Amino acid sequence: MFERQTRESSESRLRAARIIWFAMMAAVGGYFLLGWMSLRDPHPTNVEATEVNVWLGPLLVTSLVCAFLSFAVRKSMLAKSDGRPGATQSANVVGFALAEAAALVGLGAALVTGNVFSFGIIAVGAVALLLHFPRA
Repeated sequence: MFERQTRESSESRLRAARIIWFAMMAAVGGYFLLGWMSLRDPHPTNVEATEVNVWLGPLLVTSLVCAFLSFAVRKSMLAKSDGRPGATQSANVVGFALAEAAALVGLGAALVTGNVFSFGIIAVGAVALLLHFPRA
């Protein structure tokens, strides 16, 4: 009886983690759409627009750091969890949130610069979130 309840509990936690993961992936898809709607002319004719595109490099580095931290923090939290289901779920959610933060940096880049290369920054967060898919 207890074994059956434990199995059902772990299955429901996995289902909840997958629902949260799917919702965050849908949000990243929304970031792509919002960024696409805010695109401007990719070849700026004035100096101000060129200076704004200088922000793409630092924002890419920030996004990569967030993506890396999502894996490092999740791994650290899982190591400290001692197999407790609640701590495992918390580690997953923190990893998801940091991966989504990487995509949000890309959305910020798209809104500020209006450059098509900002989608690469959003893609960093999307790939990190894809790699965080909850497994049993």
